[in-house]
Amino acid sequence: MQVQRIGEVQRNYTSLKEELEGHIWRRNMRESQLTPAMLGRARIKDKETFVYFLDMEVKRARRYKDFFSMILLRLMKPASHLQDVVTETACNKLKEVLAQETRETDILGITEEGEIAILLPYADEKSAELAQHRFNDLLESYVFVIGGPEINFKRVCFPSDGTTTVDILKKALYIPS
Repeated sequence: MQVQRIGEVQRNYTSLKEELEGHIWRRNMRESQLTPAMLGRARIKDKETFVYFLDMEVKRARRYKDFFSMILLRLMKPASHLQDVVTETACNKLKEVLAQETRETDILGITEEGEIAILLPYADEKSAELAQHRFNDLLESYVFVIGGPEINFKRVCFPSDGTTTVDILKKALYIPS
């Protein structure tokens, strides 16, 4: 009788424990719902972190005699009295769109105010050119504020544009206005 009672208590305990764990799991899932915008912002690195990943990619590419490309997008400020507000809004939208539309292996980063870099591992010059055209077409489909900023593109490829992190950064960060 007592053994039967112990078995029943253990089953009840196990059942209650599983129910409680399920309830806690469901509550945590509801509370931690990540929106695409939140996921996108998490993928975008600050300048220091992006340079670290760039350095790692240069070292990997040199070690394995591989290649990579980087595409820089710069928002040119519009000639209006609302230029800072328009540029900030457009920059946030641009970050969100790029974070959602790039591959998971691509590394996004902010290099300067209004400038976003996309590091494309294993992309040669031709692939980078195709990616640039795809990004350009994609961004043209999004309507920014009329009279808003123009987007300039620049491509830098390893090893044709440089074989060190410093060479790549020197070539990448100069964009004529």
